[in-house]
Amino acid sequence: MMAIKNEKNSAKYEEQTIWIETGWNSALPVKNAALSVFSSMERFVKMIEREDLLDIIWFQKQKVFFQKNRYAVQVKSGFGKDYVKQGLIQAQKNAEELAQIVDAG
Repeated sequence: MMAIKNEKNSAKYEEQTIWIETGWNSALPVKNAALSVFSSMERFVKMIEREDLLDIIWFQKQKVFFQKNRYAVQVKSGFGKDYVKQGLIQAQKNAEELAQIVDAG
């Protein structure tokens, strides 16, 4: 139940309103919760001697700490105010292009 609630909370656009439940009667702002998870992941990959995975963790951190790197922000800014309608139009175009590729193959 807590995981579902956290997933719904994380989908909010304004990060100041995103709190992640971490246990009984405790919650953290999303950035703090993410930092905790990333720190644990970094310690683990170092422990198993897979430092090559640190680049992946760094890439994900960039999305948490810099709004411009988030996919939702990029989509919203790319499509303007009517991003839902524009996104659906783009999805339809993509589906049509894919259908042509499949039919040609």
